[in-house]
Amino acid sequence: MRMRCGLRTIAALVLMSTLGMGCSDNGTDPEEGPEITDLTGDYLGQQPPGATPVRFAPQILSPDSTWWWISPPKFSPDGNDMVFTKYIIADTHQKRLYSMERVGDDRWTSPEELPFGSEDGVDCHAAFSVDGTKLFFLSHRRGGSFFVVTKDGGSWSDPVVVSIPGLAGVGNQFSVTRDESIYFEISNGQNDDLYVSRLVDGEYSSPESLGAPINTTDYEDYAPFIDPDESYLIFASNRPGGFGSNDLYVSFHEPGGTWSEPQNLGSAINSNVADTLPCISPDGNYFFFITWKEDDEGFTPYWVDVSAVEALNPDQ
Repeated sequence: MRMRCGLRTIAALVLMSTLGMGCSDNGTDPEEGPEITDLTGDYLGQQPPGATPVRFAPQILSPDSTWWWISPPKFSPDGNDMVFTKYIIADTHQKRLYSMERVGDDRWTSPEELPFGSEDGVDCHAAFSVDGTKLFFLSHRRGGSFFVVTKDGGSWSDPVVVSIPGLAGVGNQFSVTRDESIYFEISNGQNDDLYVSRLVDGEYSSPESLGAPINTTDYEDYAPFIDPDESYLIFASNRPGGFGSNDLYVSFHEPGGTWSEPQNLGSAINSNVADTLPCISPDGNYFFFITWKEDDEGFTPYWVDVSAVEALNPDQ
């Protein structure tokens, strides 16, 4: 099962929930549930995980019959902002960007929709620049696919298009390197492959395929997370040899610029359902991803100590 930003909605999963296969109303929608101002400290005050993935979201941020998470939590480098995408089941299946902010008394504000949302309700999969000065995101608004905003004095700027020549069919999450090159997915109508557009002299290049062994001919390779220094790449794929549906894989950059053969992140992380949308926290300590486990009410973020990824690095 796939989750795409505007290219294949999640209607099949909504139907699945109506048939009693996982999604029910638990009354915890952030707009209608308890106040969130008792969340304090780093990472919403959640107990840091160990080697076994655990739910990241506190109960009052759990999905229900009205909305699901459709991105992992994206924290700003200073840890004071968290941005995520809500898939609004109850409102024509829109995708909207929400944020929470840690204020002066170390408390987190309730989720609020970011003020620059588009009229058609399709804005999703944000990523902070490594220096924290910019927030990139995907949108269906006119003018492009990628957009960028900045935050100054607590206020967000108007979105500016990020122009990538020849870009079409982009979907799912993307990732930004230290020099602001962008790794993303393109669909050719049959499957999905991973590409990069490099920022050179202030202009983005045409998409360059990552090629084999990252991309496959007959399977979907999508939702990339790239290490800021491009030392490793984590992505989702339905290639053979996984545990079912979509699994998460990691590949390491080798001398000479080639990518190592992707390694499945294993049964501690992957399961027989969709495990997707990976990212590493800005401090490099935690690995986030999205899945729908047996007791979840919809797609939910999980996190685990980053050692689960580092253990597969041949240079460790």
